[in-house]
Amino acid sequence: MPPANLNLPTRVDVVVVGAGAVGAAAAWYLAERKGLSVAILESRAVAAGSTSRSAAAFRQQFSSRAHVQMSLFSRRVYETFPQTFGGPPVFLQHGYLFLYEDAAAMEAARRRVEWQNAEGVADARALTPDEVDRLPGLGGAFAVRSIVGATWCPTDGFLRPTEIAAGFVDGAKRRGATLHVGAKVTGVESSGGQVRAVLVEGGHRVETKAVVLAAGWWSNFVSAASGCPIPVVAVKRYLYLTPQLESRRVSHFPLVVWNLGAYARPEGNGLMMGWDERPDRPEGSDRFPPPRQDVDRLEEAQDAVAPGYGKGIDEYGVEVLAQLAQAMPWLEDEGGVQFVAGGYYEVTPDDRAILSEDPRCKGLFHASGFSGHGIMHAPAAGKAVADLVVGATPPFPMEGFALAPLLENRERADREKMVI
Repeated sequence: MPPANLNLPTRVDVVVVGAGAVGAAAAWYLAERKGLSVAILESRAVAAGSTSRSAAAFRQQFSSRAHVQMSLFSRRVYETFPQTFGGPPVFLQHGYLFLYEDAAAMEAARRRVEWQNAEGVADARALTPDEVDRLPGLGGAFAVRSIVGATWCPTDGFLRPTEIAAGFVDGAKRRGATLHVGAKVTGVESSGGQVRAVLVEGGHRVETKAVVLAAGWWSNFVSAASGCPIPVVAVKRYLYLTPQLESRRVSHFPLVVWNLGAYARPEGNGLMMGWDERPDRPEGSDRFPPPRQDVDRLEEAQDAVAPGYGKGIDEYGVEVLAQLAQAMPWLEDEGGVQFVAGGYYEVTPDDRAILSEDPRCKGLFHASGFSGHGIMHAPAAGKAVADLVVGATPPFPMEGFALAPLLENRERADREKMVI
């Protein structure tokens, strides 16, 4: 049987599976509906999965209309988070700076900025190399002679993921939702194409007619065990941290992206770096059904650093550093890789989330597959899936997040081109 302190309900209106940022936000928006009972089931701890292993970046510079609208919605929530939930700010608006060496890529970026402005991102703009060098506090920081231009948005930045998830959970609890840590969901029971209950390890059964499956890369394991697999796979990604720098102040830096590839942002007075060229995705992850993955092995390896991806001279961390040294040449002398952290992206075939009721099972709602944008878009995703559950209209276009096309290996609308 489950631990006695789980205090699981026997029946509830909506079960949210997963207390990461997306599940927590969904619970918050569901709990604001009067008379709707909500239970959050989490197997380990709030923000224990990819939320706490995120690079925690936030941007409005996308090529997909829905992604831009999600960012605008989420930005408003994050800017007012302290007033809504209490506590210190969770959003550091240091900006996002995309640097380009290629003239054609820069011209495409310039056109994107014009479109982003029209979509409501008023302060995104294209910069010349000289304008990059004149950004406040950043003179001499970048290899402006090597670039043809950049795009810049000062209201982008980075987030505090664990505080965000905790804030949403605590807020949902104040509204009457219940949190059950240690409740490992093993499946969703259905009959006649309708959700009937959630099954919890130890033989417990929670009756419900609506389930929000927001368990990150675990989502497909729960969904598949319920007879409704989804094309979401876990892909390992690494973050590399430099030592705290002694000869240069970087704590005020924006997040810097070099040629839509390697990126860095401040961590204290050091840099957190990443580059998602490797490891490769599992073979077959670009279609449905997804490749089989071993959940136990994935859990064991979540924080492990695979051979070749560490901080040694011939390992991937040095490649990431070398890429970023093209943007910031002083890194060759002042940088280094001191620490490596790992975690998983939960990816779909087209790198965008599934925010959709399952066409095979009424009452099963998916909120997963964010491909690195989970913490960034958690408020918008939580609001959208909560609206779907109660039959309301979400605040941004939803056709690009539907599950049905993926199940048929069809392309979804409004594809994102700026995948970092």
